[in-house]
Order: sequence, then C-alpha cells, then structure tokens
Amino acid sequence: MEYYRITQKDDWWNVIKPEVPHVTEIWARSEPFFLPGLSKEPDDYLMFLPFYDGDAFLISDPVKYIWKKYQKGGRYRPCAFGSVKQRQILPYCFMMPRILEAIHSDTEYFKNGDIRELILNKKIIGANRVFGVRSLRRIRLIVSADVLEEMIRENITGYNWSMVKTSQE
Repeated sequence: MEYYRITQKDDWWNVIKPEVPHVTEIWARSEPFFLPGLSKEPDDYLMFLPFYDGDAFLISDPVKYIWKKYQKGGRYRPCAFGSVKQRQILPYCFMMPRILEAIHSDTEYFKNGDIRELILNKKIIGANRVFGVRSLRRIRLIVSADVLEEMIRENITGYNWSMVKTSQE
C-alpha cells in the first residue's frame, strides 16, 4: 500500500486562517465552540480549506467523515469555524491522529534534526490508514492511497500531498 503526507495549501485567494487556541484549551473543552478566522480581504469571499495543520489539525466535516471511516483511534473535538461578520461559518473539528512510532531508521535528517526524507516502517503501520508520525518539531499527518483517492473522488481540494517511501524492515 502507498502512503501520502497531507499538508495545508494556503496559496489560494483569501484563505481564512483559524485563530487557534493553545492545544491544551482545545482538548480541555467538552462542548463544541466557535473558532474565529482571519483573512486578508475580510469583505471579499472567503476560501475555506478542508485541512489546516498546526499543533492540532483542523478539518472540515467532509474530511472528518472520510477519515473516521479509516482511522483507528484518534481524537475529535467539534467546532464551528469562520467569520461572524461575513456570516460564513462552517462545521469543522480539531483532530489529533493516532501517533505511530513508524519512522524507519533509513529516514534522512537535516543537521538541525528536521526530516529531509521520510521513510515509514510498513510493519509498524500495519492496517492503519490515517495516522501521524512525530518528528522533532511537529506531527506529520499520513494517509493511505485509498483514503486520498476517496478524498479526490469526493472533490475535496485545497491541500497538498506527497508520496512517502516505505520499508518492510
């Protein structure tokens, strides 16, 4: 099976960016909440992305629907995201994926400890199709080819993906 790293695409016109609270605030809340967003042109049409990365991942409802079908474990915290001023608010949720210690020893690193080329250990991944791997500074979100294909079939756009190498050892 092939795996892909998903990252936020923010080069679209007037993308609304979330004002994300500290990660402990996100998971300490028990009820849904409103998450305000900012854009460069607040009076123009807002572009909502399906996926925002940070200390916790913010995902749209259509993405959540697909990922929950394939993900083993993980946490979700519902919220409403958008701009009250523009009356553009959509259902989103924060998602923390199941973290796997699946970084293979052949992974290449820069001198500062960041990953140059990620290689995953297929034995540790097992049947997981949506998961995270923790690098020095961040969690990298990984999805399997079938999850990515379903997102594309459902016309979910606004993110980047890049294939990740795997090793059987």
